[in-house]
Amino acid sequence: MKMLKTKGAIYLISVLLVTILGISIIHHSDLPRNYYRYTVAIPGVVALLFLFSARLSDISISEFFQQFLIPVKSIKWLILSSITYSLLAYWASGTAALVFGGNFVLIPNFQIPLSRVYIIFVLAFFEEIGWRGFGLPHLMKKHGFILSSLVVGVIWALWHLPGYLVNFGAPNDIPFIVFSIWVVAASFIFTWLYVKSSNNIWTAILLHFGANMALQLYPIMPVPAGTSATFYIMTISVLLVAIALFKKYSKKQVEIK
Repeated sequence: MKMLKTKGAIYLISVLLVTILGISIIHHSDLPRNYYRYTVAIPGVVALLFLFSARLSDISISEFFQQFLIPVKSIKWLILSSITYSLLAYWASGTAALVFGGNFVLIPNFQIPLSRVYIIFVLAFFEEIGWRGFGLPHLMKKHGFILSSLVVGVIWALWHLPGYLVNFGAPNDIPFIVFSIWVVAASFIFTWLYVKSSNNIWTAILLHFGANMALQLYPIMPVPAGTSATFYIMTISVLLVAIALFKKYSKKQVEIK
């Protein structure tokens, strides 16, 4: 119950409710599908609204914007964040090609309109200044690595459900429970890179952008991959990393006690 009373949890639940409302209004009003894109910005917009209210935020404005500074020691983590999902895509598609006869590309197709790349980046930016830039720091002020990652991950997964139901923002050719496992497991990786980079929000933005771009550049989803195995292999790989981080940080917490 104490968790539900924290400002971080209130923020996450607010984002979830506002998103459900927004997608419902767009869907039932028969507005153009492009309008769904605006709902992706909700985590960031709500975070900024909470940030400027002392009653709703335990993070000062200066603390929030300090996350955008890039110290030299964070650069290696930014690079790792940029390439993580490309490496996972190569691994998953390569393994699926060898074992299940899926499609594999050595050099991805970069013929994507720059306007689309820009939109993917902007949407990743607004999501992450909410999830990792505002929600996660609030939770980590009072809770550890594991619980904070898990709570953000679960809300992040549920946040995709309204879009999944109207075929937006989440793949409909993959069971939602499998997609949710991928998202919740990925939350641990996002938190780890965020913490390792001294709470640099750009690691989360680049990791999110890289994940969304990987889905555009590599045959990961069932139709371009020719098999569902590629996405399942990627999900299992992310899950194994999350389990390793869970074990690592649960031991640290035991040692602290």
